[in-house]
Amino acid sequence: MTIRRLFLLAAAPLAVTTAHASTYGDTLLAATAARHAELVAVAVHVTGKAGPIEVSWGKAPKANVSVPLTDALGKPIGTVAFGFRKSAHDGPKIAAEMARRIYVVDNLAEPDPFVPGAKRLPKAQMLVDKAIDANPDLVTLAMHLTPPSEATNIIAASNFGRIGKAADKDDAQVMNEGITRKEVTNGGTRIAVELPQKDAAGKIIGALSTSFMLQPGQDPSAGEARAIAVRDALAAATPSIEALAKGK
Repeated sequence: MTIRRLFLLAAAPLAVTTAHASTYGDTLLAATAARHAELVAVAVHVTGKAGPIEVSWGKAPKANVSVPLTDALGKPIGTVAFGFRKSAHDGPKIAAEMARRIYVVDNLAEPDPFVPGAKRLPKAQMLVDKAIDANPDLVTLAMHLTPPSEATNIIAASNFGRIGKAADKDDAQVMNEGITRKEVTNGGTRIAVELPQKDAAGKIIGALSTSFMLQPGQDPSAGEARAIAVRDALAAATPSIEALAKGK
């Protein structure tokens, strides 16, 4: 069985917008370290469709605490080990934060950016991260936007990678016709809702892909209401599409 060993060794945390990460796993670990100054090392050991995936960040591969790691739907996928500067730490909390950013385990081994040369829009990514942290039932969130000075609509920010992936026919229909697309998936435990993304003035600037956890017996229509609420909160923080390309 092939073992994919993906290592990013760095002396200091890297920003999520770094152009030097080679996989989404690298970016996730660097972003996690940037959010938690107490970390000196992180190592993920998970199993994808093709076999084990290993990703590490930090000064040394050895860490002092190992905890279970799940994906965004709560499915166990492996473990994550942390090295901390001090004895006081909260490994399980950081692992849970990471899990919110792993929808499909194999995303960790995908190139980041997904399309060479593509870039995350900094403020867009910041808003995605804030929305994920603020909404425990939000499983996936991706902004399909046409970056300033670019001609192609792409995933410009998300909680699962795929940066640079071009919009497909469904995405284009949402943007061009202003419709909302809905689908219940994962055996009835998740509802995917894609709807027009807007700026603060109500102008459609792209397509917003969302998905939410569904509890047993929960009316799927609640997912659409949640998607609208998230979309409207993002719109309030978006003066223009150009603003999403600014910041760190």
